[in-house]
Amino acid sequence: MDARAGPPPALAGRLMRIRDLLSPYEDGLVRVLDETPPGFDVRRQLLLPDTIEYVTAAPGASTPIPADTLVLTLMGPDRAVHGDPGAAGSVVARLRPGGRALILFAWRPEELPYERILDDLVAHSCQVVQVARLDPGAVGSGPIGAAAVVERVDALQLPRGTDGEPGPATSEGPDQLAIGLRIADAHAFVAFSERLLREGRADGSASPYQGGFDAYRSRLEGQLRERDARIGVLETEIARYERSGALRLGRVLVEAARSPRALARLPLDLVRIWRSKGP
Repeated sequence: MDARAGPPPALAGRLMRIRDLLSPYEDGLVRVLDETPPGFDVRRQLLLPDTIEYVTAAPGASTPIPADTLVLTLMGPDRAVHGDPGAAGSVVARLRPGGRALILFAWRPEELPYERILDDLVAHSCQVVQVARLDPGAVGSGPIGAAAVVERVDALQLPRGTDGEPGPATSEGPDQLAIGLRIADAHAFVAFSERLLREGRADGSASPYQGGFDAYRSRLEGQLRERDARIGVLETEIARYERSGALRLGRVLVEAARSPRALARLPLDLVRIWRSKGP
C-alpha cells in the first residue's frame, strides 16, 4: 500500500497519522517548516514527496510564513519538554494569507486547552480547518494526542471533514469574519471532543472522564466509612460515660442543689448509685 495514500476508511473518523493529516493540504505546498522542539523529530512520519522541501528552524523565529509553506509547531504542558507554551501563538501571528500551521498537542485528546490559542487565532484571521486525533504510534518521539490544521484566511471557510475534504468558502465582512472565526475555531474543537465521546460510547469503552469520576467516588466512599467509624466510637464512649457512676452522681448533686425536693431525696439517690456499681 502506498504510504502517501489517504487514510483507510476505518481511520477516517478516528486515529490518523500525520501523513494522512497533511495529505489534503499538499497542493501548492513548497516547504514544510518544522519548528517543534528538538526532542520531537517527526520527519519520518511526514513522508513528504520530493517536490516539498523539509526545513527545520528553532522555535521563536520571526520570519513571515507565506502561502506555500506549512509550519509544524507544538503545544504542551511541560515547558522543559514541549518548549515555550506561546510558540504556537507566535507561529499563528507570522502566517500570511493562505499560510498554514499544523499544531501538535501534547495532551490527551479530550483535554485540549484550545482556549489558550483562540485569541491569537482570531487576532490574526486564522481558522481551524481540521482537528484530528493522532495514532499514538504516529509520533514516535513524544505522546502527541491530537493535532489541528490552522490557516490564515480572508473569508470564513467551512471546516474540513475528518479526512480533510475541503468545504466551500463564504463571503464575510471584516467584523463578521472576526466573530465567525471565533465561533468556527471553538466549534472545531468542541465537535472533535464530541466525536471522541460518541466513539467511546459506540465501542463500549468508558468515558474519558470515568477514571477520574471513579477515583473521586472511591475517595468519598472512603471518607464516609471513616466518618461512620468515628461516629460509632463516639456513640460507644458516650453510652459508657452516661452509665458511669461519676456522671450519675454529678447529676444527682446538681439537682439537689437546685431543688429542695431533690435535696430531700439525695440520701436515697446516693444509695441507689452505690448499689448499682455492684460489689
